Amino acid sequence: MNRTYSSPLQLAMLAAALVLAFASGAAPSAHAATDNSAAIAAIQAQLATLTAQQAVGTSTGSALFTADLSVGSTGASVTALQRWLIAKGFTIAAGATGSFGGQTRAAVSAWQRSVGVTPVTGYFGPKSRAAANANGATASTPKLSGGSGYLTNITSQGDVESVMSAGDDETKVLGVSVRAQGSDLGLARLDVQFDLSGSSGSTNLNSYVQSVSVYQDGTKLATMNPADGSYQNKVWTLRFNNLNGVLKQGSASSLYVKVTPVDDIRDSETDADVTVTIPAQGLRVVDPQGVSEQYGTSAYTSTFSINQGSLGTLNLTEASDNPKATTLKADTNNTTTNVTLLSFKGKTTYEDAYLRTVPVSLTVTGTTNVSDVVQSISLMKGSTVLSTKTVTTSGATAEVDFDNLNEVVLMDATGAYSVVATVRKIGTGASASAFDSGDTVQATVDTGNGTWDVVDDTGYGSALSGIVLGGIFTLQQTGITVTQVAATANTSVGTTAGSGDNTQYAITFKTTAGDSDLYLARAISRSTAASVSALTWATTTSSNSGVTNVGTAGLSAADTNSSDTAGAYKVPAGSSRTFTLNVTLVEKLVGSAGFTGVQLTGIAYGTTTSFGSAYTSGLDQFKTADKSMTVH
Repeated sequence: MNRTYSSPLQLAMLAAALVLAFASGAAPSAHAATDNSAAIAAIQAQLATLTAQQAVGTSTGSALFTADLSVGSTGASVTALQRWLIAKGFTIAAGATGSFGGQTRAAVSAWQRSVGVTPVTGYFGPKSRAAANANGATASTPKLSGGSGYLTNITSQGDVESVMSAGDDETKVLGVSVRAQGSDLGLARLDVQFDLSGSSGSTNLNSYVQSVSVYQDGTKLATMNPADGSYQNKVWTLRFNNLNGVLKQGSASSLYVKVTPVDDIRDSETDADVTVTIPAQGLRVVDPQGVSEQYGTSAYTSTFSINQGSLGTLNLTEASDNPKATTLKADTNNTTTNVTLLSFKGKTTYEDAYLRTVPVSLTVTGTTNVSDVVQSISLMKGSTVLSTKTVTTSGATAEVDFDNLNEVVLMDATGAYSVVATVRKIGTGASASAFDSGDTVQATVDTGNGTWDVVDDTGYGSALSGIVLGGIFTLQQTGITVTQVAATANTSVGTTAGSGDNTQYAITFKTTAGDSDLYLARAISRSTAASVSALTWATTTSSNSGVTNVGTAGLSAADTNSSDTAGAYKVPAGSSRTFTLNVTLVEKLVGSAGFTGVQLTGIAYGTTTSFGSAYTSGLDQFKTADKSMTVH
């Protein structure tokens, strides 16, 4: 990450210190006095520019601009105008120089065109001032709380579209999730790149999309015309400056890049792959102390294409209620019904889509045949059963075709569907031991595989895209549910030379037993792999490697049970108990700070104190924040 200091207070203090230094020195020679005066004048000019910048960025009611500006104008008013235009996403390659030249005139013209100021001349006169002041006079710099802060848990978001049609509305094409730690953080800048090397047609980005926007948690922060980006080797780079978004301390926030496809696309650009990327070091944030840092150790990328819309399209995406990996109680005496294995959405563009056949793939582990585990599956739309199929296929992977459907998804609408199963009794199937406790099942829909039959209004086959995987269901004879209650991390600073900071991590979770009494292992092991004989934990995947030593680790219960033993906690059938994993880590890396968090990786349990099973479903979310520690 790169760090700069952009706080106006910091810059003003630095300038004042330099002025005092010049003013308080020994009596200078005539030549030195001239140099000092020039240096002081330069510093004062920079402060004037800074003052103009802040007047624009923090105005709460007075007019932002009061002077007519045109080619040849110079001074703080021009600097303020240039910074304001750049913040709005209009390119001035030379930056805010304080001199109104051809680049500034072009940026003013582009802005005038975008807001309807006429005539579009690049002259910033009364009409332009009125429009600018009405648009920005109440804008204010976001207030940030806290001290020194940083970003963590930067991950890609999957809820984006890969196929669009000309004329579509604004659409998500790339997303990341970020979390602010230590303080609020201001979004200062985001770089977005579009690689057109997958196209044999135009290398102009505006041949594919007419606008690019950045959103934070559903709120639009900025929009750019693709033509205002920079171009090199078929790659367009759009730099969104001064986004004015705020990442609240301790909260996750979603950033999305959205594009609006052009209304008409030529044959040479149709279906060409466009790769959109937030490059490494492409995200800059600033904390309340004015420290600005760039983030992204690697690039975040997705690919989309835009077609002419001559054929209807159907794009599959994951539904918000698509089940994650979990443990499901299966019975030895009865089948288990209404098990939702998969939830997905199908969005159409350009034409209605008529679904005639939808194939679903089922995969099992721990047994030979899918039919040993799954008795039947149904394709559902809400509470309506569209089709039900008995599973008879041999093999660990089977395709089930829901055929003879009469399902219609109207143009530009989204249909929501689910795959619901009836699971057999444990111990049944092709042989008495074919389906055992611990076997797994997973459902998938993949437009690239299977015998899909989807047509549009013209009778032609719709263009299909998307793949959605349901969570892996681990089927156990013993029912168990685990939910997270809290996760905390508190750091104590080392008090002597050579001593490291230490952090006390705590993850609290509630365990609920099903029809049988359960026993949880009290033994603790540090491991990324789950164990059937101990509770396991590890440092988070975002932690720095090898920077801490383990001080202590222990498991405690919020209550007592007379049946608890030295090696096991008992959870009676149908009841819940709350437990806390406590881990203390001590920094050992001399001369550099490390960031470390803790997460659960497995909970050993069973119907006896011998345990034998490991719970892992969803534990990747049972984690603390990463904490910064150092050796003093």
